[in-house]
Amino acid sequence: MVGAQDIIERVVSVPYNHNDIVDTNGNGLGGLDDEGNGTADFFEDNTVHNYTLSMNIADNQPENNTKTIRVIVESNAPGGSKKATYDFIKAQLP
Repeated sequence: MVGAQDIIERVVSVPYNHNDIVDTNGNGLGGLDDEGNGTADFFEDNTVHNYTLSMNIADNQPENNTKTIRVIVESNAPGGSKKATYDFIKAQLP
């Protein structure tokens, strides 16, 4: 899941107002568990490394000037699928 690790590292390193971490569908906390193309704020289906990645953002959660970011990775490798969820809180620095 090298691609998934790259995306998670990018999410952690980009500034608070970066275009990569925007709640594109405006569903906030209610959309943190969304998976798949058309429902998640960001979706990638990586057929080379056999995983899907969905990322969702909730603005001003859990407090003003913070974002809750959830990354859901599902491996579709031989032997069965496995899912991992990573949560981050990103604060806007003064």
